[in-house]
Amino acid sequence: MSDLSSDSSFDLSFSVVIPVKDEGANIARLLDEIGVAAQRCTQFDVIAVDDGSTDNTLQVLRAYKQEHALPLIIL
Repeated sequence: MSDLSSDSSFDLSFSVVIPVKDEGANIARLLDEIGVAAQRCTQFDVIAVDDGSTDNTLQVLRAYKQEHALPLIIL
């Protein structure tokens, strides 16, 4: 069994799906945490599914996508 802590990256492919509604105040912090947790993974994406937010959630998601390297898909 290999020691995962010694590997420079993991050969994993996965998606993180986040349902969001009116989370404009919190979503950037969550995306930052996902990015930190997945920084050693070679292939992943994050899918944010908005359920009709009435706050600035979509604007925050779009800005985050433009400003960060996180592979973010907004639905």
